[in-house]
Amino acid sequence: MATELKIADLKNYSGTDQSRTKKIFEMIRDGKSFEMLDTAKEVLAKKVKLEFKNDDIKFLFEKDSQDNLDAMGVLTKGQRTFFKSGDKEFKLGQLYKSPADFGGGKGSGGGAADTAINESLQCFYSSILFNTPETTLNADNCSVANLKAQSNFCHTQASSSGTKYTKSNFTKELYNKAPEDWITIDKKSGTNVYMRIANTLYKSATTAPLRKYTGIHFHRASKFMDAIYAARKRAWDAEKGMTTGRKSPASGFSNDKWNPGDIWISNLNPDPKSSNPLCFADKNKSRCQTWDDLKDHVLQDAKGIRGSDHIQGAILGVSLKKVGETPTVKEFNGGQVSASGKVTHKRIQNVDVKHNGYVFGQTGNFFSSADCYLHFGDGGTMQLRSTATTSSWQGEIKGGKASGGKIGGGGINYFCETILKKSIGHGTELQGVKGSEGGGWKEITTVNKTKMWELYKKYNKLQKGGVHEDFYSTIAGKNKPIVKIKINKTPNPYTGLSSDFEVLGEGDKARGYNKNFISYVIKSNSQAAKNKYVNRKDFDILADNYINNKGAKSAPAFYFSKNMCLLFFDALYVGDSLHTKITQLATKIKRYAMSNIDISTYFLKIM
Repeated sequence: MATELKIADLKNYSGTDQSRTKKIFEMIRDGKSFEMLDTAKEVLAKKVKLEFKNDDIKFLFEKDSQDNLDAMGVLTKGQRTFFKSGDKEFKLGQLYKSPADFGGGKGSGGGAADTAINESLQCFYSSILFNTPETTLNADNCSVANLKAQSNFCHTQASSSGTKYTKSNFTKELYNKAPEDWITIDKKSGTNVYMRIANTLYKSATTAPLRKYTGIHFHRASKFMDAIYAARKRAWDAEKGMTTGRKSPASGFSNDKWNPGDIWISNLNPDPKSSNPLCFADKNKSRCQTWDDLKDHVLQDAKGIRGSDHIQGAILGVSLKKVGETPTVKEFNGGQVSASGKVTHKRIQNVDVKHNGYVFGQTGNFFSSADCYLHFGDGGTMQLRSTATTSSWQGEIKGGKASGGKIGGGGINYFCETILKKSIGHGTELQGVKGSEGGGWKEITTVNKTKMWELYKKYNKLQKGGVHEDFYSTIAGKNKPIVKIKINKTPNPYTGLSSDFEVLGEGDKARGYNKNFISYVIKSNSQAAKNKYVNRKDFDILADNYINNKGAKSAPAFYFSKNMCLLFFDALYVGDSLHTKITQLATKIKRYAMSNIDISTYFLKIM
């Protein structure tokens, strides 16, 4: 059962740029078609172009006012019709409250639940192009009925053991839960995010091997997709026992670092026992056992040139991301496959990346956030922060089209040990990886505050571009606030700060004065300004009273996350100089986060 449009739905958005009253008026004015409901509240297969029943009704929709909405409410209670098409008349409740036209989704997309919705729904939109005569998606050919009709080709679910999205629950469990910023039709382009991704993917030369087949299947958390990653685990397990020649960490090497395909597309039978993706069903398990063999197979499958002992067809992994008006398709870990199946890997997108310094937080103020940023020569950054308050630490690519790639603390340490011969938090005493003899490296969860302060003293002044000078300058009138507290907040822990600090006054607006806060800055003639760091007592006060971006005290998370950053930076230096292999390390870390390391396999990324 689908959701009808009610008078309350018009009132909820009244007076905003998302006004549903205005949207109905504009759709009728512009000759757009509406999705309609039958008597059982199911969405009709065919959209309908509507007109206003008469000028009086038109007037009520033409101006978005409370008086007009009240008048509509009276007419609705009287079961009056508002619209017509030919000789048929329609009530307001016969209009389907389509998220694409009228919102009603879940706000902006984000989180695991929305990720499952977006990736699954993307399969249904894309299937229209690959499995019907349509060649370009728009609002007219992406009705609920048309999308629902793709259910036989879309094998999607919330997780491997979660809700399966089928024809019977498509509207309720999937379509109606789509985030508004993904499903709302853009007025300028006439498309939503799902349509733009599908159009770009379908028209790309990279999907040509699929387009020559009929019956293209789309997978998200399906048995077929599980089989693909089972093959990856098989190769990983085979390598874990190796003491030399290892190409991957023994732990922390997640599925998406091998291939970050959010959805997989194939013409093959969706039953992996029949179609045998990546040798999944081989009884003797003699093929696809090494990373190199797997890498060859994934590229052969993507190019549609499978070996003679395989069922012919194509298999392609696609990484999704919310896109703007003009999306592009990028190949990663690419190469060529000859007609005979010979593979030549080219490693597209794998330029070397130079290390370009680090910054505490985004401003260089050590005490303003719990994170730090590694900067790369190509302009990109990697945010380093805790992910489970005080037990897990990771890096995440930020900014630009490469944003979102992640690498866990174990992965970062793996490359520090293999390239720099230094372990994060352990110096030259290499710890190895989790699962190896000795237990392997893990995050330092117990913070030695004295050692942390010593590291802060050293690395605070080595930040990129001398950003610390905004807070530790000896030039009068330059220093910005290290910390601030609301004017009426009690008790105020910062009254215990040393005489190295002063409070900003009304004449210091250029430095960040705010009448609603007490703002503490380092005096230009203080010892802290000369040293470029605060003394131990002040350090403890600032760290012990750290407030996170949600306004809550979070000292344990600050200590853990910032200490991990300091220990990592300490692994990058030999004395006061960067390690000579820092470019190699930066390249490996960023490629790993982007699923572009030597053992990563071919995939497409929509950007």
